[in-house]
Amino acid sequence: MNNAEIQYIALKDNLNKLTALVSGIVEDVSVLLNGYDEELAQKIVSEGKAALRLEGETSKVCISLLGLFEPKASDLRYVISSLNIVGELESIADYCTDIAKEVMRAGGPLYEFDMKRFPKMVNETANMIKDSIGAFYKCDSQLALRIIERDDRVDRLHRKILKKAVENMAAFGDRADKTVSFIFITRCLERAADHAVTIAEHSYYYATGKVIKNVPDGEIKSDK
Repeated sequence: MNNAEIQYIALKDNLNKLTALVSGIVEDVSVLLNGYDEELAQKIVSEGKAALRLEGETSKVCISLLGLFEPKASDLRYVISSLNIVGELESIADYCTDIAKEVMRAGGPLYEFDMKRFPKMVNETANMIKDSIGAFYKCDSQLALRIIERDDRVDRLHRKILKKAVENMAAFGDRADKTVSFIFITRCLERAADHAVTIAEHSYYYATGKVIKNVPDGEIKSDK
């Protein structure tokens, strides 16, 4: 086995570990937001640090492959996509860490502020992240495109939740502190969904060789 093959194996191994770690963190956040569990919140914060370390190690392997072994065609797309995706995964883990810290700061469950739309937003965001990782591993360009479209749902939910939270803040001044925490957490979820979209864009690039970031929506749909 030559050095390039050893580096590819290291990349795939690190990427598998990071996707599994971040997937677990996202699942834990979904559970955390359905109640209050300080031990679980601490676990999320600890694993967020582990994701940061693993992202750094994986990025170094990608850069080494690009600089020393000059990959071509699908190998090149795999390394470029991986380099970008590990950064997106670390950002998602970072938002999950912020959510866990905010839940601990609030000292109790926050879903009571919007029991209808908030669980939908949590589930949709978690599923988008899960599916975006799946699109990369399956090299599924059509799944990647569907994930990008789903971002509008999360954005609509976020706007409606934010509107209601602001109304609550005006009506219940004594709950203003927790309302701010709730608004912060929904913002983190919305941003995590944006990172899932970016993972989907890189998955699409890996599968097709086409870059769709900042491409008009009509041109993307013509690829279906």
